[in-house]
Amino acid sequence: MRKLILAAWWISLGLLSVSGCGDDKDATKPPGEGTWEAILSPMVAFIWALHVDGETLYAGGGWNGDLETNQVSRWDGSEWTALASGSSNGVKALRVYDGRLFAGGWFATMGASAGPYLAQWDGAQWRSVGGGVDAAVEAMVDHNGYLILGGCFDNAGGQPVRQVARWDGVHLQPLGSGLNCTVRALAVYNGELYAGGSFVKVGSDSASYVSRWDGYDWRGIDSGMNDEVRALAVYKGDLIAAGTFTRAGRGMASNVARWDGGVWHPLGGGVSSSEEFDRGVFALAVYGDELIVGGSIDVAGGIPVHNIARWDGTSWAALGAGTDDAVRALAVLEDDLIVGGSFDRAGSRDVHRIARWRR
Repeated sequence: MRKLILAAWWISLGLLSVSGCGDDKDATKPPGEGTWEAILSPMVAFIWALHVDGETLYAGGGWNGDLETNQVSRWDGSEWTALASGSSNGVKALRVYDGRLFAGGWFATMGASAGPYLAQWDGAQWRSVGGGVDAAVEAMVDHNGYLILGGCFDNAGGQPVRQVARWDGVHLQPLGSGLNCTVRALAVYNGELYAGGSFVKVGSDSASYVSRWDGYDWRGIDSGMNDEVRALAVYKGDLIAAGTFTRAGRGMASNVARWDGGVWHPLGGGVSSSEEFDRGVFALAVYGDELIVGGSIDVAGGIPVHNIARWDGTSWAALGAGTDDAVRALAVLEDDLIVGGSFDRAGSRDVHRIARWRR
């Protein structure tokens, strides 16, 4: 049975609902394009992270007010069951590693006493991870048997690190000389580990917002970007980077670009936003043969979109009528695209922060 697990700052279990396929179709969809459907209606301000493990979907988020209790719940297809008492602050990253769910974010504690900023669920309770880290964890990925962590921390497991560390199942360890500012995204491309974020240096060398781990230390990639990289993904043999930049390598690229192993290339006309502050791309996912781009965007390849768009390798297209506010997380669960963020509507549907797109 498919399970859905939600981690968010405040969830009123009595307000959660799951809508049937027949009742929740987007009447505005073009023929053959797909439908938006509601999954549930949690009273949360943001969904920040989505992660799929088998038939289970994990979601992490946060409240932007004064509430201090984060509920962590499991959906078994008919009811919600809490996973302990959740966190004291927002959840930004989730990953299943070695059979356990790892959560990272801005929280000081998770459950009764786990943390800070990093915790693992053992099936019964939340536990600390190797002494934790001293600031937020924003990204996680598996690489060469390790769980790699990225964020804005300077200490992991009692050792000095610079924004990135690895967990071997027993100890937190530094990963080379690290990076000089926040790591917001991690990915594995051609067997190598890549990081994106707001950093501009690795050690004393330049690394403008994107870097590669060569097995010994971090290296810059070409001339990098001119602004933040917030998301990384692998699509059709290329590494895709997205964020708030207008240049990638030596050419122009509007918020999204592809790395073919030697050179950065734009993806058509890219995507853009009319927003001044909360803008750009926050999330990437590969859904079938398409790259899905989510964020605070309103143009993709010159066509109007609403916070989400798709790239088929040649051209951009809208994803139905999109959402009414920013998309901040994406995942693929079986045949469904799961979309999370700060929106209340997807297409013509009331969805409240999380929805699914079905072909």
